[in-house]
Amino acid sequence: MYCTIYLTISLWGISIATASNLTDAEILAYDSPPIVQENFPYYLSGYDEDGAPIWVFELGKWDVRTFLEKDNETAFAMDVACDQMLLRFKESAINSQAKQFLYICDMDKYSLRQASHLRTVQFVLSKFLRLGQIIQSGYLKQAWIVNANYLWDRVWQLGRPLLGALASNIDVYGYNKEVWKPRLLKYLPRDQIPEWYGGLPNHKPVRVFG
Repeated sequence: MYCTIYLTISLWGISIATASNLTDAEILAYDSPPIVQENFPYYLSGYDEDGAPIWVFELGKWDVRTFLEKDNETAFAMDVACDQMLLRFKESAINSQAKQFLYICDMDKYSLRQASHLRTVQFVLSKFLRLGQIIQSGYLKQAWIVNANYLWDRVWQLGRPLLGALASNIDVYGYNKEVWKPRLLKYLPRDQIPEWYGGLPNHKPVRVFG
């Protein structure tokens, strides 16, 4: 059983709670329960021409609400697992030649069920805050949010200020692949990303987490 300490931040009348009782080292060493690993996958897709790692996670398909509505221990496990993902992004940058990382966040299937639940929105915003803390030292090279719908746009408008000036390194696109695929390929080698993002068929990620 974990004793969770919460840091609450007020943003336009919304309280954002983030688990803050573990050090970064403890988060990185954390062994998530199988149910969390199965439902929140992400992967290291490859590397760009400068050696910066390319990460992909399909946030739109993550059923955050269900896990928040489970018992507190399960919700806590999901919270730590998400922070672990972001810290792995940072660690991969530190250990790379480029000292930076890139990511693709896919919002396909993001639903009203997630966007209309206050606690779920609070949780997602807390991860914006965590990401902002992680990338403030210049670790983020470039990022893309793709397949974003109008529901996600509302969350993004709340979360963007938490990233400060670094939000300019994140481009947001809707469902028109003809618009965003060419822009991804300006930065990402085709043999380092999946075909559905403009990469080559039969691409295999370097490592899958979850």
